[in-house]
Amino acid sequence: MYGSGYSSRPQVLLEDLGEQFEGEIHCAIYRVICNGGGPNPTKMMYLDVPERTYMSFHYHLRGAVEIQDLATFISSAGSFAYIIFRDVRCADYMRWDMAQLSSSSSGSKLFWKESIAIIDNDLRSCIDSIAQCAPNGRLYDYGSSDTRDYYSQEENDRDLYELRFFFHHREVLTTSLPTFPQPLKDHVEDLMEFLQDTHGTLYAETDQLLSQGLVHRDHLEMLFCPNAVVVSRQNGSLSAFVLRSWPIGNSSLNLDCWYWGFDGEWFHRKPITKYVQRPLKNVVRVRDLEVFPLRFATEQEKTTLELRGQKFWSLRYQHLASYEGWDFKAEQHYVGLNERSEKEPPLTTCRSLVE
Repeated sequence: MYGSGYSSRPQVLLEDLGEQFEGEIHCAIYRVICNGGGPNPTKMMYLDVPERTYMSFHYHLRGAVEIQDLATFISSAGSFAYIIFRDVRCADYMRWDMAQLSSSSSGSKLFWKESIAIIDNDLRSCIDSIAQCAPNGRLYDYGSSDTRDYYSQEENDRDLYELRFFFHHREVLTTSLPTFPQPLKDHVEDLMEFLQDTHGTLYAETDQLLSQGLVHRDHLEMLFCPNAVVVSRQNGSLSAFVLRSWPIGNSSLNLDCWYWGFDGEWFHRKPITKYVQRPLKNVVRVRDLEVFPLRFATEQEKTTLELRGQKFWSLRYQHLASYEGWDFKAEQHYVGLNERSEKEPPLTTCRSLVE
């Protein structure tokens, strides 16, 4: 993580930190947000893991090696392809729920939210070319400021890649690795090694459960990727939707979706929010959830949805239709087209077929 000759907790602040990382492909930076009892939180960056420090009559999270100018640091290093940001808050280090989620790889009881900033243009273009969705939830408009990312620091954070993004894209990156030219191949390989070292155990456990049609309650979010089709069996009715953004929520996941709807004249993408309650059991069947990805549906369910979708889509234009017989109240009898007079307009409707 650190450059050659760099101790894990140096006591002297180096004048030019970037030079210590010359030749390194990546590094990790800890970004600490501290309210400090005031209205304007302070935001500081460190190269070492922040520790609990007593200062200004309060305990705060502070590191020993501070980065005061990120642009200068990156420029002086000169070789970074990507940077890992680990965002922590002073207010969270004593929370028991955060302690449960502490990063075990660091050996620290400190919880951080991790994301990756891609610096190298070729690496960014490579990743974006295989992306199935946006790299983070900030790029999706949820319509409410209440759902903004709790750890968001700057507007530029919209360019960061979340770790769950790479969970859904690691396979295609690994498969394509032999075809990449240098130095892009080295950069992608380094990124894959980093993900494996820090999250490989989690990925392997999740993959093993999913292969059995199971999922752990703590990793429910990893089931869902934007632009994927999800299936709902609410009240026994089978329905399919397209997931528009990354899921949000804690005890209940909110899935922002859309589906094709008919307003009586036109077909439109209609928004809808689906909910998945986090199970009480640690491990549950994916198909027992209120909503699950289409890949876990049976072949019969997929065929039913596909045929119904094709029928519905075929009605986007007007069709000539007629009905012969009594209406449902048995008050009016309709005649066929052959028996109608030439002066009577044909019975043409798409709405009746859709409804």
